[in-house]
This record gives sequence, structure tokens and C-alpha cells, in this order.
Amino acid sequence: MTEEVKAALDCIRYWSYEGATHVDHGRQKEFRRHVLNIIDSETSYDGHEDRLTKQTLLIATHELLIEVKEETHENPNKDPISIFEGLKAQMLRETLGKDLTTYTIAFPLNIQRIRHFPSSFSVPETTIKNISRDTWKNEYESVAWDDESFERFLQRESPNSLEKDNFGNSKFTFWTADFDARDGYYALFQMQDIVRLFISKLNYALHKQQRARSQPANKTRPSNVRWSPLRQPFFYFIFDGAEYVDFHPMNFDYRRRAYFPPNNIDELVDDYLALPDLPATPHGEATPNEDEEDNRDRLDKILEDALLAYQDGITAATPQQSFFSFWRGIDSLTHVERDQPSKVALKRARVVFEKRSKGEYITREEREAIDELWSKRNDIAHIGSHVRIDEPYRTITKRMLDKLIQLHFDHYQEYNTGDFQTYLKHHDKQLESKKEQLKTNKRKTRVLIDMLCEELDEDDDPLFVKAGN
Repeated sequence: MTEEVKAALDCIRYWSYEGATHVDHGRQKEFRRHVLNIIDSETSYDGHEDRLTKQTLLIATHELLIEVKEETHENPNKDPISIFEGLKAQMLRETLGKDLTTYTIAFPLNIQRIRHFPSSFSVPETTIKNISRDTWKNEYESVAWDDESFERFLQRESPNSLEKDNFGNSKFTFWTADFDARDGYYALFQMQDIVRLFISKLNYALHKQQRARSQPANKTRPSNVRWSPLRQPFFYFIFDGAEYVDFHPMNFDYRRRAYFPPNNIDELVDDYLALPDLPATPHGEATPNEDEEDNRDRLDKILEDALLAYQDGITAATPQQSFFSFWRGIDSLTHVERDQPSKVALKRARVVFEKRSKGEYITREEREAIDELWSKRNDIAHIGSHVRIDEPYRTITKRMLDKLIQLHFDHYQEYNTGDFQTYLKHHDKQLESKKEQLKTNKRKTRVLIDMLCEELDEDDDPLFVKAGN
């Protein structure tokens, strides 16, 4: 590793006309590569275990190497490797050895506050708590106004307003969650994943098996393309206690208010609370190989992927995006083996849908759409996103994913991924057997009719004789 340290130091120069030491212009990528190699070989860094972003180590190692370069510039006879080793221990104590800090992540959600809606939600590793508008403004938003980038984002760049409208209503309610980490950005990235999964499950509980989407009563307004308006926050705050750390913008999309039907809100919330707790996959962490994963971890990851695809589909801005997102969820939950054609996913999803939809109303258009789903999926994949997706295609794809998610939640405690795969294979074979049996029966019927027609003589046919009399 001595060579990597020397190579990294070679990328740094003291600029006498600036009186400063920094990386050579044009060598930033090379320098970063050497720093990453140093981190990999000189530390035992594990983002999830250490609860620290690699960026924090990158910055700390960068500063360490700058300090080494400055010392060797002032004292050319000093050994740079010895200086590096001496400073490295202190850098590791201040990063990987630092005590955990409880960071508060605060954010707005476009959920309308109504009675009987829970004031907090328990999720893996933390609790998402609703706070009052006054608490939000006094303890979080007003503090962040000193950050010019936040002021510019909210007042000039984002189409969303946190202020009340002319009727005294707000599109947003405000929430916080505490998370223990060694830097605020690790806490932020984990909370992003946790909140997104939380919203995905909430949207599933609210909209499962829903066919029609609410449309504006005023015909002069365009229809709402998004099935659900409930989306992840458009920005987050990071706080260390009462001290503001930073804000993190997510996007510049407009968010309209998400309404919850007051007549059955208790039932919908109970549906959400009955769903199993899924741990969000650690942010930026590679998924282990299948043969190294525990079956339970694999199932959690597959379900997480499907729920996030469901969230993308139910909040997508176009029917094409929505359809393809629902299809991604179907791919995740049909457990198709790598050596099998992807069309098997549709066959398995159809079996589950038909088995679990007995007694439910399915329109003629939706039944026709089921038969054409595969060709429509291929059209989008190979021709492009401009392929027209009519509402029945999107609706039936969502409903198929609804049934697959429910199947997995119903048997979450008793089945692992291998069990679900066996279940789907079994019913897949059953369906093929029934189809083959039907074809065989039809063939037998045709042969029997042909035989009867050959053996039957019109003169001996009592119906013919009777009719002729």
C-alpha cells in the first residue's frame, strides 16, 4: 500500500502563487482512485456495520494526504509514509472510532392530516413521528432559512409550497425520525430508504385491488394520471440535536395533497399495520450472491423490490411508466429461474390472479388485456415508451401484482423463497396439466363425434324418421 500512498501524494502539489496545497488540475479522478484503494486496504470499512458513508472516509483521507504533503513541503527530509502512518490512527479514531450520534431527519409528506390517522408509525430501526406545524416551523424550517441553498430551492426552484393556501389548508404534514449513525448523511440515506418503503406499504394498503382512480369532477381539468399522489418527500433536513446540518433535495416535481377516505380509514390503517415489517436494504450496499444469502433475507429483498416497483407504478406520471413498473414487481414475485424464459412470469402471475380472484368482478376489457399483456410488454421493451397503454392493461397488471404481494404477505412467516418458488411451479404445472387435459378432451370429443357420424345412418335415425313422417 506504500505505493498507493506515494501515487496519491504525487497527485498533490503545493501552489506557491496560491500559498495552498491541493490536487493537480486534471488528476482528480486518478487521485480518487488511489484514495479508494488506500481505504480498502488500510481500513476495515463496512458502511452498514460502521454506519458511516464512504464519502466521509474519502474526505478524511483526502485531508490526511494534504496534511502529509504540507509537512513534507516544509520538511523535505521527512518520510511521507511515516507521517501518513502517524496521522492515520487519529483519522480512524475520528471516523470509524467515533461514538454514534443520534441524528434527526425531518421531512414533509403530502398527506392530509385527518382524525384517526396514527400520529406515529413504528418501522424497522426507528419510529416515524408526526409533529405539529408550529414545531416544524420553529425548530426546523426557520433554522434552515440561514442556508441560502435551501432558501433558493424552496422559493425559486421547487413548485411546492409549505405555506397554507387561501383556505387555511396545507398540502403537507410534517414528520421526524431519529437514527443513530456516525455521520448525518448515512442517517439520511438510510431514512430515505426506510421512508420510501414505508410509503410503498401504505400505498399498497390504501389502493390494493382498487380499479378506478379518482378523477377531477371539473371536466375542464385534466385527469390525474398518477394512481396515488402519495410520494416520498421532496426534501429532507438533517439535524444533530438542535443543530442544523444540511438539507437534501430529492426532485423538483409538484406534489398534490393525498386524501384518505374518512369512512374506512381505521380499516385501511389496520391493513397497513397488519403487514410485516421489512427492513430496508442498506443504502448503497451490494446484494450478496444468492448462494450466500439467508432465505429470509432473500425474501425480504424480493418483497422490498416488489413494493418499490408498486410505489413507482402507482405514482408514475405516465401510463407507460406505470405499466412497466407494475411488471417489474411481477417479475420479482414470480421467482422465475435464470434459465427460464421471462414469459413464465406472466404465466405464474396469471395463475395466482385467477386462483385468488374467484368471485371478483373482472371486466371484459381486462380479460382481453390479460391475453395481450405479453405482446404489450414486448412492444414497450423493444419499440419504446411511446407505445400506447390503455387503462385495462395498466389496471390488470396492477391487480395481478396486488394478488402476488398479498400471497407473499399471507405466507410471509411460514414460507421462504424456495417455498414460494415450489408453490408457483406446482400451480404452473397444474395449469398446464388442465390445459393439456382440456385439449385432450376436445380431441376425444371430436373423434367421438366423427365416429358417431360415420356409424349413423340417416334411415336409422329415429329423429330423422320421425321428422319425415
